[in-house]
Amino acid sequence: MTASEASFARALARLDAARLRRTTPRIAVLQALESVPEHWLSAQNLYRLLVVRRAETSIGTLYRIVNEMVSRRLVLRRVDNNGKRFYRLRPDGRVRHRIVCQETGRLLAETDDVSPDRLASVLRGQGLMLADGPMTVQVRCVKV
Repeated sequence: MTASEASFARALARLDAARLRRTTPRIAVLQALESVPEHWLSAQNLYRLLVVRRAETSIGTLYRIVNEMVSRRLVLRRVDNNGKRFYRLRPDGRVRHRIVCQETGRLLAETDDVSPDRLASVLRGQGLMLADGPMTVQVRCVKV
């Protein structure tokens, strides 16, 4: 099986698992996101990637598809301080917690081993509850 056939098969499996119909634009979006697994892409950059790959879809269809995939938990969405949204394929079976600089938006660390129990106890003390799933911790970078 070639790499493109394997990518196609993984895209079909993801769509089936999310109970989404197999359409050419959905498959193209999943394959494009899979081609850059560790990068967060804006919708505009994702659209450019689709154009380069000669996937015929409009920017409006792309927005609809990525929002649908976010709601079905196939794709992760991150919003920066300016409200710009970035997307990335959800890693299979891994929960990743990120530490991000509040001012620069720079990713400082990404790990599986952050203790949500400690954070949950601090939040309970404030009358808050920790939601299930990955966490993003925003910090202010200080030069030492």
